[in-house]
Order: sequence, then C-alpha cells, then structure tokens
Amino acid sequence: MHRLNARRTRPRPLVPALAALTLLVACGRSVPSELRVNGPHGFVRCLRLEPPSSREWQAGGLSLSLAERVLTIRGTASPLRLAALAGPAPAGDDGATALNAVKARRPQLLLVLGGLGDDPAQATQTARALAATNLVTLFVAGGRDEPEAVAAALAALDAEARGRVLDVTALERVVVGGAEFVPVGGAPGGRYARTSGACGHDAADLDARAVALGGASDRVRRVLLSWAAATPAPGLEGAEAGDAELARFATRVGAEDALAAWPRELAGQALPGGGLRRVVAGAGSIASLGAQGGRARPGASFLTLGPAGLASDGDGAPSR
Repeated sequence: MHRLNARRTRPRPLVPALAALTLLVACGRSVPSELRVNGPHGFVRCLRLEPPSSREWQAGGLSLSLAERVLTIRGTASPLRLAALAGPAPAGDDGATALNAVKARRPQLLLVLGGLGDDPAQATQTARALAATNLVTLFVAGGRDEPEAVAAALAALDAEARGRVLDVTALERVVVGGAEFVPVGGAPGGRYARTSGACGHDAADLDARAVALGGASDRVRRVLLSWAAATPAPGLEGAEAGDAELARFATRVGAEDALAAWPRELAGQALPGGGLRRVVAGAGSIASLGAQGGRARPGASFLTLGPAGLASDGDGAPSR
C-alpha cells in the first residue's frame, strides 16, 4: 500500500503556503532525475543526494566541521545526552509541546527521524520549532519527507538557526567522540513512502553506503539512525515489521544500537537485539496505536551514549 498514511485534508492558510512554495523554487533542492525511482513504489534515492558544502562553525556550545559526507561534532560531554523523536507529520501541528519538554531536559543533541512536514509550509513551521529549542538538531528524512520541502524549510531559517538544525540524510556518518551515528533516511524500497517524491533507499544504496563506511571496528561504537526499523521488529499480531536489508546493513557496518521511527505501532518500544534498539514516538499531537493495544503518547526518548553504547535515560513518551 503506497500511501499508508493519507494526507490530512485540513485547509491551510493560503499566504504562508504560497510564500513557502516561492521559497522552494528559489532555494529548494532540485532532485536530479537519475535519483528518482519509478514504479508502484516510487521514491527518491535520498542517500545519494548532494551533501552540503564543507565548512566549520560553532553552534550550541559545540564545534562542528563538515567535510564531504562526514560531520564531526566536538565539545560534547561523556556520556552524551540525547533526545530522539520523529517529527510531527502527519499531525498538523509543529510539535512545540513535545519540543518544549525536550528543551527543558537540556540534552546535548536532538535527533529527529523523519516527519518534518507533508508540504513546504508545514515543514517550515516544524523547522522553526526545532530551531526554537536552541539545540543542535540532526534530522534524518523519512518516508513522508520530500527532499525539496526539507531543503526549502531549512533555507527559510536564519543563518544562526541553519547552523543548529542540520539535515544529515545525505551524510555517511556523524562523528561524536568515540561514536558514530549512521543515518539511513527514507522508506525501504519505497514501501510506505507517502509519495513517489518522498525519500527511500534500496539494497544498492545500502551496499554503496556500507562500502564507504567500512566494516565493524572495535575502535568506534556505531548507532544506526533510520526512519524504518531493521529486523527483528515484531509488529501487529507478531508479524515482522522490520526491514531485512537494513538489518544486514547494520550488521555489516557494526551498528548494534539503532533508533527508528517506523512502524508507528512500535513507538516507544525497545526491540530485540544485542544493543539498544528502539522505535521513537513522534512530536505531533497524534498518539500511536500500539501493536499490543494501548497507545504511545507523543514525546521524546531520552538516552545517553557512552563507550558501551546507547542507554535509556528516562522517557518523555511512555507507552500504554
């Protein structure tokens, strides 16, 4: 089913939407035709998008440097304190309530796994809410996100905010101390992508990324940041809801810990595995129906990352 989450039809103010679309034309990312995959589950190969330009800068008390497809963040404490959630889409709000709770906990980094917004206007609204936390934020596009809308939303921020709210979907890794975050954006094979213009990936994309990263190493702890969960991820009635190709990729690059945002039915739950694997809840106003009944309320997962990997640091989105 290509559009599992239908678009919300609530009317939006016309002027802000037109302004965002004008910004999209002026500043948004143009997707090369060779990165568009056609077919019943069409998608955009967002892992192969052009990376941002190399630079060095300061943000949120941290030093950041970007070279090719590697972002390095310096100045964090150990263990690293994190907050992780999905964006508010498909809800019509900007997730401000959940983001205010994150800001109050003062993590060093905020991880956002997809769901920035289903159109340029909503994506821009969410980007501004993320910027208002004053936290360095790493965004990985999901199966709802179209790269043009993401680029337009971030371009709408002022220069200081653009230094804090970062789209890392096209990057190979984010280096923080002795750990590396490995972003894998989009819907596996385009399955459950919202439109054919939304982000996805296939086995060839994962193979290319694995070659660039190299195999597992005792010198670095890797954490997979993906929109979709890898197997094993038991969903409704115990049916497998994770992606096997993504699981093979994680094993190949040595990513024992993993954070994902799909399927929504597993939001707030830990998944089986050797490390800490979790599906995070969203920032929007819509609670997720759980695979075993009950609901997971919107909000962030709070975690720490140290030499032994990810560990829970309490939750802002308790389930059931």
